Amino acid sequence: MPRFLPSLAKVAASVGLLAYLLIEVQRSDPETFTRLQQTAPRWTTLVLAWGCLFASLAGGIVRWQIVLLALGVPSRIGQVFRYAAYSYALDFAALGTAGGDVAKAILLTREHPGQGALVLSSVVIDRIIGLYCLLTIAALVVLASGEMNPDLYPLRLGLIIAALSANLLVGLLWFAPGLGNVIERRRAVFGRHGEPIVGVVVALRRIRDRPLSLVPAVLLSAGVLVFLVTGFFLIGVALRGAAPTYAEQWQIVPIAMLSAIIPLPGGTLGALDYAMSFLYQHVTAGRVALGQGLLVVMVSRVVSIILVSTAAALYLVEGKRHESR
Repeated sequence: MPRFLPSLAKVAASVGLLAYLLIEVQRSDPETFTRLQQTAPRWTTLVLAWGCLFASLAGGIVRWQIVLLALGVPSRIGQVFRYAAYSYALDFAALGTAGGDVAKAILLTREHPGQGALVLSSVVIDRIIGLYCLLTIAALVVLASGEMNPDLYPLRLGLIIAALSANLLVGLLWFAPGLGNVIERRRAVFGRHGEPIVGVVVALRRIRDRPLSLVPAVLLSAGVLVFLVTGFFLIGVALRGAAPTYAEQWQIVPIAMLSAIIPLPGGTLGALDYAMSFLYQHVTAGRVALGQGLLVVMVSRVVSIILVSTAAALYLVEGKRHESR
């Protein structure tokens, strides 16, 4: 199979989802983009929203550094930010989540020879913490929200099952040391993924000896979600027109962000747009138009574009430094 086909398939999936959503928006609310052109946004609110989204991204990067330090890998915050920016740029361009994660692990390993397994494990554990907190908080919000649109019942049930499964798995890995030993002995069962999986188990064993070292990472994950929800809420307010309430945004954003699991380019282009638009309409019982969710996501990507541009600039500067040495 040609190596470019997976990337081409990802781009095709993103474009297809986005095209379908644009057709649906045009059919159900043809004035969506006209309103955006005719009504100026509240710029102060919009800039504040972008600031919240930047804070959310920065919090995720700091969380990775906390995990690195918990594993005993010394790292400077500037170094971590630079490599995380490279990773985000790769994800945004074409590779998807896994590609960017591998890239930043490789880059940091060059700075810490002999600790490659721990660095790679730190990336995996960071992702696990982020996903675990996202699933758990989303499930708690859904349970606390009471009545919900019947169309969302399957999604609600699936989310609760996923959150319970995640908590069970994390609990087993954390509180059942014998499970790690079983995984290590049976690494061959996992094929080529055996060594990375065992590496994560060994890393978790190291962290388990200092359990309080991960408390800041978990708390930071909650803070990341607060900034994320607030950012999307403020974008909705800035664009004027009907928008979900802050409480409704807590039902929308955590679930929609689970689309980041899908390794699509452009910041999960298409998947996040569809998830946000679908939830905007259904959580608000049709009070907010389908297109409003699409507009909010499109405006939020300004932050992604700025971050990717920053990553490109850092890459060029770093390259010139190496050339001058």
